[in-house]
Amino acid sequence: MRQVAQLSPAADGPRQAITYQAKLGIAVVILPHLPRTHLDGAVMNSAEVSPVIGPPLRYDRLDNFWYVLLHELTHATRHL
Repeated sequence: MRQVAQLSPAADGPRQAITYQAKLGIAVVILPHLPRTHLDGAVMNSAEVSPVIGPPLRYDRLDNFWYVLLHELTHATRHL
């Protein structure tokens, strides 16, 4: 997670973070905001790729992207 967090200052940091995680076998699927929900992110195992992190764009802000990505990555490393 430290390596992912260190990518945040880069102009293309989100793209680098997604690519870095893909190399580790972690898929990141950006989702549109699901109306009438307060869902900020989800993580689950997949049969093809394990795990899959899904940060919906509830708040279309860079700080929220990093928070949700690292939050869900923590869940993945601790619980899956």
